[in-house]
Amino acid sequence: MSALRNREERINFLYKIYLLQWDDNTAFDKIDASHLEFDFDIDKKQLIRKIVESKSDLEGRIKELLPNDWKLSRINNLEKAVLLNGIAEIRLFDNKKEIVIDESLNFAKRYCDPNSGPLINAILDKI
Repeated sequence: MSALRNREERINFLYKIYLLQWDDNTAFDKIDASHLEFDFDIDKKQLIRKIVESKSDLEGRIKELLPNDWKLSRINNLEKAVLLNGIAEIRLFDNKKEIVIDESLNFAKRYCDPNSGPLINAILDKI
């Protein structure tokens, strides 16, 4: 499976965490039962687990980088998932920042609000 497809699956899973308001234990259960909806092999499960385990810290970083008059609750769930995945790729997985930003913006152009690109770009660029 391509890196792009893996990224999309991670974002989709993270989106479901936000949308369905799963706590960490529920998310871990869903990762372990991924054969039901997601095609997570062992390596993918480990990456997703690492993001979920670091979710609070990563969200804290997003909050620090938001414009002064913004709160995390103002960002829709899909954009939060894109940001969470992007920050995880840069900080936890040491992926090249430029590539992560570019692919995150391409994903946002396809699936998010048309105005979300500048915010995603600004936050990921500050990581």
